[in-house]
Amino acid sequence: MRLKRSTVQVNLDYKFQKYVESAQLQDYEIFNLKNDMEVITDVFKEYIFFKDLSSSSDLEAIDEWKHHSRNSLCKNLKTLNFHRDDVKNALSFYIENKWMWSDSLDWLFVDVLLYAEIIATINEISMKLLGGKNHGYDKFMDYKKDLSSFLIPAFEPPANWWISSLFLVAVLTGVFWQWEVGFLLVVYACYLEFVRKRELKKVQEILEKILQTYAIVETSKFSWILLWDTLVDNQKTGIVWDMEIYRLAEIRKSSIEAGSRA
Repeated sequence: MRLKRSTVQVNLDYKFQKYVESAQLQDYEIFNLKNDMEVITDVFKEYIFFKDLSSSSDLEAIDEWKHHSRNSLCKNLKTLNFHRDDVKNALSFYIENKWMWSDSLDWLFVDVLLYAEIIATINEISMKLLGGKNHGYDKFMDYKKDLSSFLIPAFEPPANWWISSLFLVAVLTGVFWQWEVGFLLVVYACYLEFVRKRELKKVQEILEKILQTYAIVETSKFSWILLWDTLVDNQKTGIVWDMEIYRLAEIRKSSIEAGSRA
């Protein structure tokens, strides 16, 4: 699914004209609403952009948004940036103005905010488990296979060198000094390795869940009920998305359920 900025602009202008004719607005109200409406197209012009990490200047803003595959994740981690608060504010404005509603804009906001959260989550993982952003980017850029099978091996080398060192010290202590102390150090090193593996497995599960959630909105004809149920299930495992997504999903789900009961 792809959505161009020009397509959004044309559709919004058409809906705006229809709304103005039906609502019989005053001139100043029309002027204010026209200015406020620009927050939607600013999602393309201002709030999503590609940025070179080696440069302090922003690169060209995007002209279209598309649903991203897992294979494009590595590149986007390094270059794709979001002004998420501005996107969320735009979504709140969109929700409050029903005359603007459309399947394509619904999809745009959900897809953008879900993907922005994925980027932010992986960046946070990189900082915590890989010892810094650049190291994390390099690891993801090397990734060519399935992300879930890649995750744990990629996080292993920088995380376990000190545990390996402790294990070596434990063995040497047991051989050349006191075996009891060496044994306790070995047990402690094994415990630390167990805890680390458990945390990495938890990270893997979280990352896989958020990618599965994002996959639901591959097209604008996705199931709102499925998305809502998945969002709720995510919350049970500690995965929390932007509240604006829940708000829109609940509105759409309730509307669908009300229609099925009618």
